[in-house]
Amino acid sequence: HSVGKDSPCFVIAEAGVAHFGSIDKAKRLVDMAVRAQADAVKFQIFDIDRMISSEAQEWKERLGDRCLSRHEFRQIKEYCDEQAIIFLATPHDEYGLDQLNNLDVPAYKIGSGDVTWHEIIEYIVRKEKPVLMATGASSMEEVQMAMKVLQESDIQLNGNVILHFAY
Repeated sequence: HSVGKDSPCFVIAEAGVAHFGSIDKAKRLVDMAVRAQADAVKFQIFDIDRMISSEAQEWKERLGDRCLSRHEFRQIKEYCDEQAIIFLATPHDEYGLDQLNNLDVPAYKIGSGDVTWHEIIEYIVRKEKPVLMATGASSMEEVQMAMKVLQESDIQLNGNVILHFAY
């Protein structure tokens, strides 16, 4: 898909963690995105034990039922392929990014909360795929620094960076 000034609007349906750990609900979210004629559906991918300290048990309990396994995400990706909709997910660490790489996603999403995490941006760039970067929780200076990280990488992205501004 082309994205840009002379291209039609590219619509991404935000599924996030609204599946609450259920593969059936995740598939229903895909179905809703297809019915809405979205171009893609985006989930969030993370490992609760890697993301949250064992000392923050309340947060682990709060978010724990919003996780899906590697196998379940593979099933969702395959279901998206069957439904002719693009599967995307925002990884929250290198583990999630590697999982997405194994699913052969067409692009990587950087969440607005990760714009200042330059190490993950550099890690994403090395995957040599288009980058979608949300900026809603970032200042213009933070966005400019993230773009500098993208531009100074040894990998040529050839303009395959899409910024999502939400203010």
